[in-house]
Amino acid sequence: MSTDGIKVLMPTAYFEPEQMSSSQLQRDCLDALSGAGFETAVYTSTPTRGISRQVYERYRRLPYEEAYGGKVKIHRIRMFREGRNPVWRAVRYLLTNVKQYRRGRREKKVDLIWANSTPPTQGILCALIKRSLSGKYKKKAPFLYDLQDIFPDSMVTAGLTKEGSILWKTGRFLENQTYKSADQIRVISDSFKDNIMRKGVPERKITVIPNWIDTEKVKPVSRQENKLVAECSLDSGQFLVVYAGNLGAAQGTDVILKAAKLLDQKPQISFVIFGGGAE
Repeated sequence: MSTDGIKVLMPTAYFEPEQMSSSQLQRDCLDALSGAGFETAVYTSTPTRGISRQVYERYRRLPYEEAYGGKVKIHRIRMFREGRNPVWRAVRYLLTNVKQYRRGRREKKVDLIWANSTPPTQGILCALIKRSLSGKYKKKAPFLYDLQDIFPDSMVTAGLTKEGSILWKTGRFLENQTYKSADQIRVISDSFKDNIMRKGVPERKITVIPNWIDTEKVKPVSRQENKLVAECSLDSGQFLVVYAGNLGAAQGTDVILKAAKLLDQKPQISFVIFGGGAE
């Protein structure tokens, strides 16, 4: 079966050149889709996360571009910068979702809608686009949901809300509606699969695909060749406990610090933490 001309609609909150935990996975997926002949229409906002003011200003004036040999069409929605205020960030998400819906529902000949779980409103957005496109063109537009974070469970774990709260109930409603609308749900672990099956999602809709790394693109190096060892004045002979990534409420940074404190009298062990965030 030829995949040439098959069209994927991808509404996303973040897209390159932004720096986020899923950047490499996103690039790998688009590279593979493009290489197989798929066309992808990306609807995203002006980049904000992990970029300089100069880069933001440049992309603010760039509403459209093409990438991956012209196979990926990137439509950028002009939007203010994200900031750290959670309420302001939520407003930004919702405004972007409204504009993504208005523009995404006008796309023609969509064969697949693909979105991930950040922010949690992306699922409802794609459910609405799916219903609009399927009704308009009398052709089902399947929806693939890439579940990287289970909301609102993650907020309860992080201590940001409690079960039974208004925020929790709202999150559960969004979660249930997303799972009902999605034709397939990709989860990153068996525990994720068990979690959503307990919430009533049929097993036939779930596929477990752990997150990956392409070792042809990202190659491990020895400690003797690793520039960070010298840059951070590390002892290459020590046992290094390394965390690299976002340092927010959901990451449990207090666990890392408590573990380091328990091992404080073990000079042969060092903790190395790379990243930034609210914590």
